[in-house]
Amino acid sequence: MNEKLIKIIKFNKDGLVPAIAQQHDTGEVLMLAWMNKDSIQQTLTTNQVCYWSRSRQKLWRKGETSGNTQRLIEFRYDCDEDTILLMVDQTGSACHTGRRNCFYRVAKNESGEIETTLTEKKNITQKSKFDTNSNKKLNSTAIREEDVLSIQKEWADSIISIGKIFLDKGNYRLEAEKTLKKLYAFDISNVLFKPTFASQNQFRNSFEDALSYFVGGNIEEDNGFAIKPWFKIRFSENKIVIAHDNAIAMGNYYFTSVEDKKNETKVEYTFGYIKDKKGNLRINLHHSSIPHSNNLNN
Repeated sequence: MNEKLIKIIKFNKDGLVPAIAQQHDTGEVLMLAWMNKDSIQQTLTTNQVCYWSRSRQKLWRKGETSGNTQRLIEFRYDCDEDTILLMVDQTGSACHTGRRNCFYRVAKNESGEIETTLTEKKNITQKSKFDTNSNKKLNSTAIREEDVLSIQKEWADSIISIGKIFLDKGNYRLEAEKTLKKLYAFDISNVLFKPTFASQNQFRNSFEDALSYFVGGNIEEDNGFAIKPWFKIRFSENKIVIAHDNAIAMGNYYFTSVEDKKNETKVEYTFGYIKDKKGNLRINLHHSSIPHSNNLNN
């Protein structure tokens, strides 16, 4: 059956076909992605939706890191046999932004203005009739991919804010202390912190040492990373791995300084996250480094 179906589907020159995911019981259109022969075969064999990632050039099982899986209810294709419609049961959010679906923006007629729908509010999910008390307890402690993306943005915004307060001659040290207390887990766990510009004291195992790195203090080599200051910081993911109440993210993040707004510096990162008693995500691992240069001798 699968081989017969795959022969029917008309793939484009790249061997791909667009696939629309729709919530089977409400009709809500969730997202559009791409499938190839292998992802179709995987989907039909396991009943768990699998796509083809064009950016990563690999099979992508929906929810493999976030837990926001799509269970296949029905596989449909259109009259031209060049578009797939997947009737699915979506767990959690379909969109990588944490929204229920990807279509949360709407253009207003001829004005060109953009409005957002109610799904602009993140983490809106439908209650399943199969929810149990044990499932609710499990979901309340599990880390989601959107939680990781949210704390990354908060970290970037906080570092930029410290720099702005420094330029305005305000109490930037107090702001840095608040950031460390809110985002790092020094008060509840050991924190593995190896910052980018640290050579003599490479590892910062205490709150005070971390504070020194960001704004200067008790370690002589520190010039205050957060008070450079920075104009823009953006994260780019390579992979997020989630194991229920622990998460690790690895990739590159890019820094644009106030002094040079035309260029950005690429830095490699690995961040680890845990939840505190209030359910807030906290950083317990932070490793940053400058990418290897081919100009260096081995």
